Amino acid sequence: LEKREAEIWAKVYGGDVKAKAKPRKPPSKPKIDVTSVMSVSGFTKDELNSKLNSGLTPLTARVADKLPKPNKIVGGKKKGVYYEGERRVESGLERDVMTHEYGHHVDAMLQVNPETGRGTTITGFWSSDGLREAWEKDRAGLGVYKVKAEQKNKRLLEIKDDLFTTTTVTKTVSGFTYETPQRKFNFDGADNISDIVDSFVKGDFRRNYNTFGHRKSYWKYAPNGRIEAFANLYAIQNRPEAVAYAKKNFPNLYRDFMKKLEEFDATSK
Repeated sequence: LEKREAEIWAKVYGGDVKAKAKPRKPPSKPKIDVTSVMSVSGFTKDELNSKLNSGLTPLTARVADKLPKPNKIVGGKKKGVYYEGERRVESGLERDVMTHEYGHHVDAMLQVNPETGRGTTITGFWSSDGLREAWEKDRAGLGVYKVKAEQKNKRLLEIKDDLFTTTTVTKTVSGFTYETPQRKFNFDGADNISDIVDSFVKGDFRRNYNTFGHRKSYWKYAPNGRIEAFANLYAIQNRPEAVAYAKKNFPNLYRDFMKKLEEFDATSK
């Protein structure tokens, strides 16, 4: 009746029949705001906020925003390091390096007891203990550890083909022509996945297969494998294909990583 007799309804009961309800705006994605950081150099805080938020999901943004911010964030090309004792992030804004390094800060803050302000792990990172068992299980499950050399080589080549497409290009420098391999990501976040695989084989993936990872000497300190896994998983959260690959190939690491973030988010204001 109201629809059929709209004009009469309006005269009797009042109101504008032409008025339409304003569409509701979808809820905005939670964002991290680093304006409270003591010092930012190399870029503006707006540029930093924009870069960080582009790589975060609602969950990773909420967790980061609930935790203490770094004391200092330094920008610069080819920078990529986190100093846990100083709570200092150094990174450029290219790709996902900033998200990865900020992930290290989140990892460090998650092991601090909020009541005492003191850390609960020797390394200064929650993941060094929290992801220990999961890292060992996924290392064994990937088929690259404690297997024959031929099997290890075959498996690593399969993983490389999953992550990268390699072509040979010809370059000329100072009159000298040579061929060099050129690597292309098969999906966004493949470099983060590669680094986790590299940790499982102590740098052999990077050194022998021209992939992403760290120097072999870096992996000699056992906790670094778990610490880098946390930062890499944090960095890929807004990269669906990388997340799918991690869930399939690092199921234990992914489960325990997400469980920690979700538990913290649920119990912290």
